[in-house]
Amino acid sequence: MYERSYDELLQQTYLVTAGRHRLARHAVQQAFEAAWTRWAEAATDPDPARWLRTRAFATALAPWRPGGPPHARRLRPPWRQAEAADPATAAPETADQAAAADQALLGALHRLSRARRHVLVLHDALGLGPAEIALEVEASATAVDHRLRAAHLELARALPDLVGADPLAPGFGERLGGLLYRTAVRYCPPAATGQHVPRMLPARARLRAAALPAASGLLVLVTATAIAGTLDGHGPSAWFDRPPTPAPLCTGTLNGSAGPAGPAHVAGLRSLWCAEDGPHAKGRTPDR
Repeated sequence: MYERSYDELLQQTYLVTAGRHRLARHAVQQAFEAAWTRWAEAATDPDPARWLRTRAFATALAPWRPGGPPHARRLRPPWRQAEAADPATAAPETADQAAAADQALLGALHRLSRARRHVLVLHDALGLGPAEIALEVEASATAVDHRLRAAHLELARALPDLVGADPLAPGFGERLGGLLYRTAVRYCPPAATGQHVPRMLPARARLRAAALPAASGLLVLVTATAIAGTLDGHGPSAWFDRPPTPAPLCTGTLNGSAGPAGPAHVAGLRSLWCAEDGPHAKGRTPDR
């Protein structure tokens, strides 16, 4: 499964990430680690490639990962404005033109929203139908059609010389799919034959599978300890409260032991040991 699926899955994820090779590799690696630990589920799936692709794309398109369209709108490098050859030709004439066209296409993909980019790659690069895409992205067929049309319109406006100016023209999707495939293969070329599973993949998969239960168990243990300490009177608030100041046994005229309590003072203890002629009178300060 690794030999059959790795290269094409990396190329497809590269397009979904709009040219972020490191993120694409990371997402594909996590997908295969999930397949290793859940092999019974992956092997019996009617479409194992879809099983892998769904997990790789979910990692690559996670909302907490940077790389959304706002960054591209604020900063657009010069190479993203390069003009490509006429779309009627099968490919640009020179390597420089090919590189400029690829980078312009990746820049336009980067400016798409994640949802539109996802649908675009599934439809034009992989050739899936709207019903299959709706099932994979967990959206309605109407939403898929709207996202696809919006993505085509954005690309037609951004790259009219490369993909064509009319997104409704016949062959627009096929031409765009060919450009996407060429770019993905150029920047993620297939590995040599006889590709084997990396030695560290099983170990990373087992470690990742054990990390979440261990972290959850540790969190439960810490929470239970904190609750037990709070009920026993040793909760976290005790770490920050200042210890109470003990009231003096023998107090003076300011706080009431030898007379009325002064303002904002509590009367102290009235005891024979605190009397002026008591056994503790020797060595006592005047205000004690």
